[in-house]
Amino acid sequence: MVWYSKSMYKLSSSLADRIRFDEEAFAYARECIRAAEIPIQDIDPVALARHVIELEGLPDSDDQEEAETRFIDAFCTVHAEMLRDACQA
Repeated sequence: MVWYSKSMYKLSSSLADRIRFDEEAFAYARECIRAAEIPIQDIDPVALARHVIELEGLPDSDDQEEAETRFIDAFCTVHAEMLRDACQA
């Protein structure tokens, strides 16, 4: 399963593409973290994001380094939000 659309993202020049990339990355991060078979506090979001990148790759973009950074950041942000929500429950 590929988490991203098949089009190329122009991350260096298009705000719309950056927003679309981030929305898809955040949604996929939520899905991956929810599907993990370990408690949320035991998840390393950076390691999980890198594992997903290794398995599925990143979409075509004009800046692959930026794409990887944004993807990992999405996992870290979603993990922090889900951890906070779990602590408040």
